[in-house]
Amino acid sequence: MIANGIRIHYREWGSGDSTIVLLHGLYDSSDTWLSIAPLLGNNYRIIAPDRRGAGLSDKPEAGYDDHTLARDVESLIVALKLRRVCLVGHSAGAGVALTLAATTRGRINKLVLVDGGFWPKREALPAGLKVQPCEADPAECRRREAIERASKEYDPAKLYARVSVPVLLVLGVPQEEEAKPFAAELSEARQHVDSVAKLKLKKGQMAVIEGTSHWIQRDRPKELAMVLDQFLKRSVSNKGMQRTRN
Repeated sequence: MIANGIRIHYREWGSGDSTIVLLHGLYDSSDTWLSIAPLLGNNYRIIAPDRRGAGLSDKPEAGYDDHTLARDVESLIVALKLRRVCLVGHSAGAGVALTLAATTRGRINKLVLVDGGFWPKREALPAGLKVQPCEADPAECRRREAIERASKEYDPAKLYARVSVPVLLVLGVPQEEEAKPFAAELSEARQHVDSVAKLKLKKGQMAVIEGTSHWIQRDRPKELAMVLDQFLKRSVSNKGMQRTRN
């Protein structure tokens, strides 16, 4: 599929009146949704694109800022004639989802930010997301530099007030033994996310999923699918066969 001037590859599951668009994070691909998408596909149509620079989508040297990535997603939604879309973004994909929800009207009716998108502007990548070594190809080096630079420029505080649709913030908490050394940091993180949901978003809610790494969709797919289904409050026919589109 050509969207915003580039080739975007996407996977598809299920069918129905409501569509969930799943946006993966930095250095992931649509593969990250393989455990949870079939579960959601029982009740919804699921679209999971590879963002530019990832998976089987085009890999241009530029265009990795959140506004351009959001336009890619919007162009795909328009090309597929999707309406009543719930945007679900994980990690850096949550930033893209929040940006799109803040800058468009009409097609997006709900927004879910999964362990990302709501953290304050930062100067370094979060723990666990290490900068991958640059390839020998100069074009690949420039592309990775553009991705890292854009990631550091993301600032959710400028977007909250512009989002009018219901928003669910999903926070992942590690297993108890792993969490103990970081109890204070985790408590602070939970307070921050709760504050964003209650005070900075017009229609914000918060959910916490225990016993998971940052990649909740892989570690706790059933729990995350349940949380999403409860948030969407819809039930449609069962057609969960996966399809892959280009």
